[in-house]
Amino acid sequence: MAKINKFCSIDQAFNFKQDVKVSVGHLLNLKIGSKEFYNDIELINPINNKVDKVVGPISGISWEGGKANPIITELNISIKNKQLVSELVFSDLSNIAVEFCFVIYDYDPVKKVYYQSFHVEDNLLGIINRSHNELAINISEYPSSEVTSPENYTLSLEIIPQPEQQVLEIAFSQTAKMAKEWGVANL
Repeated sequence: MAKINKFCSIDQAFNFKQDVKVSVGHLLNLKIGSKEFYNDIELINPINNKVDKVVGPISGISWEGGKANPIITELNISIKNKQLVSELVFSDLSNIAVEFCFVIYDYDPVKKVYYQSFHVEDNLLGIINRSHNELAINISEYPSSEVTSPENYTLSLEIIPQPEQQVLEIAFSQTAKMAKEWGVANL
């Protein structure tokens, strides 16, 4: 089974330069339980050069390719969102339902344009995975040293799908695209 393993530049996401052709990722929105995260970081969309307000830039995202495999992501979030995560982690966190939407941009050297290489059209529905009886959600205690302004913190999150069929969009160039299923519907 083919795996997706994308590494993205946090520096390029925060300080976008047209002449630098590396992958960038944006977490467009995130909701855990009843808590909606703030779209309070402004990043440049490399396709249209417009500013998007997002939850944060993604530094890495992976998926083993199976319908039940988790999506594992690491991203940088604002102080307000760090406080929200800390509140969630230190509460009982009985509602571990997750809604999220993301996009990874890669550069097509043939067409000389950025394109969406891994993304979703609609919010994905999942739950926070458990690893050794611990929820797979971690927030750094200290600010990131890679980009210091605006102050931001690294969030790691592992999400397994809700029991319904959902779609992940994958592309290998601006024109070579495909859809893959994530999640299995209950019968």
